[in-house]
Amino acid sequence: MAKKAAKKTVKKKVARKATKKKAPLIKKSAHGTLYLWRKNKKEAIGLISQGGAAYPALQRRRKTVYGTEPALKARGQDFDPNRPRFFFDHRGVEVLGIFDIPEGALVVYQSAYHEMNTHHISLGAALFAVDGLSWRETWRTELPIWQEDLHCPKGEHIVPHSAILKGDTIHLEWQSSKGITYAFDFPQPFTNLYPDPMSGASLTRFDGNPIITANPAHDWEAIATMNPAAIIFDGNIHLFYRALGHGGRSVFGHAVSNDGFHFTCFTDPAYIPGTNAEGYRVMRKKKRATELRCPVWGVDGAEDPRATVLEGQLHILYAAFNGYEQARAAHISAPIDGVAENALDWCNPTLLTAPPTHWGTGGKNAALLPAKIDGMYVIFHRIWPDICIDYTTSLDFSEYRKNQKRWLEPRKRIKVRPAHWDSGKVLVGAPPIETPDGWLLIYNAVSHQHNGGGYKIGAMILDRQDPSRVLYRSRRPILTSQMWYEETGLTPRVTYACGAVIKDGTLFVYYGGADTYVNVATAPLTDFMKKLKQDPHEAGFKQARMASRKA
Repeated sequence: MAKKAAKKTVKKKVARKATKKKAPLIKKSAHGTLYLWRKNKKEAIGLISQGGAAYPALQRRRKTVYGTEPALKARGQDFDPNRPRFFFDHRGVEVLGIFDIPEGALVVYQSAYHEMNTHHISLGAALFAVDGLSWRETWRTELPIWQEDLHCPKGEHIVPHSAILKGDTIHLEWQSSKGITYAFDFPQPFTNLYPDPMSGASLTRFDGNPIITANPAHDWEAIATMNPAAIIFDGNIHLFYRALGHGGRSVFGHAVSNDGFHFTCFTDPAYIPGTNAEGYRVMRKKKRATELRCPVWGVDGAEDPRATVLEGQLHILYAAFNGYEQARAAHISAPIDGVAENALDWCNPTLLTAPPTHWGTGGKNAALLPAKIDGMYVIFHRIWPDICIDYTTSLDFSEYRKNQKRWLEPRKRIKVRPAHWDSGKVLVGAPPIETPDGWLLIYNAVSHQHNGGGYKIGAMILDRQDPSRVLYRSRRPILTSQMWYEETGLTPRVTYACGAVIKDGTLFVYYGGADTYVNVATAPLTDFMKKLKQDPHEAGFKQARMASRKA
């Protein structure tokens, strides 16, 4: 009898092993479709899909395991100096929902833990390429989509309840043991990577793009022109664009137009580097150049200007690059009267941000607000990956030159949105423009989930009295690379704005295409602002805490 029992046991084990090998990824259940998800040898997490909803089901003490390793693991220590010491999901992960989208299997998960009477929740998402039972991770959020600390009464527990994908919005719900349901919405990360002219704010390209190209007759701009700043003076639009010559040194060219589309370029550059932070052995006293070559082969100079006219002065904030360190934000200014003849008497350039200690810590992409707020000047700049805001009482930056410990600080931040098109990094494009609805800010961003897409252009409206407060922010980019002058060049697939003006009721946005050409795109201001105001700042996020209601 004992031998027969042993044989039966062996047969059962063999049968179980066979079942494991042949088990399908999707199982039919009485309540819908159960998507099995590997976690470890003792647990399997699944989703029961029914009526368009997906309900997570944690099945304990079951041995249904496909493989010995989980498809989605908690991430441990992060040695990248640009990011925190640990990833947000280093404690462990729990799947909330799995959604079949064209890009693959989108997994939404939480990294949650209890501490005393507080329930800490961090949300993340990952994309998998699925081949049978093989799951290969192709993308995963670097930063949490959302974080919240829920303070619970003693004895109350919170567990995931449902995950639903409806249109381009993911709706998550948690339920407490006290009968309270907590809800949270955020956009599906792969649906909002491109403009939607029918419903959202967007720009229309000028048919005559590019409007400024490299000029082989001028050595200083013989390779490329890009990333123009823009101002209006005496009814004309002036562009100050980055120009790259044969020697590899970037300078600023100057062009003028009365209609915003057709520009006349000056023969000489408007500004050439004037400090060693802008290149090796720069010619400090040289104001004009028919030929400009870098003393050593390489790339350096003055890059990506943003121009503001304030109190009779033309201020340009730009990136100073010496060729080997990270670029740093710098400032020059000159009386505006000399702009018409391209005879600007620039002050000495001043560095505004601290020397970078390692990659990612440098500050650049700076712009000046064209008005004082509560007696203070407002400067936007970038410290990876956010837009930072600082305030100063004077635009005479001699203090920065004398006191090397005085640099721009990130006193306020406009942050990336991990589930959106601007999830990788954000930076000011053009200096904000004052409108009746608030400050219109055109900005540039990179999508973490779309690394090959390069820079995209977006827009937001800032509060007039507090420019650090975002009122509206484009749910989709307003411009992405599509045309040949954006797709091919020194840096393919880049649309990068540095200037914007409003003229005769039309918004003009000037941008560089592929780091090679100067282009312009426009929109009727009234229609543009109306559509932009349809997108709240969080664009689908619940502000502050999750909404709660009785179940």
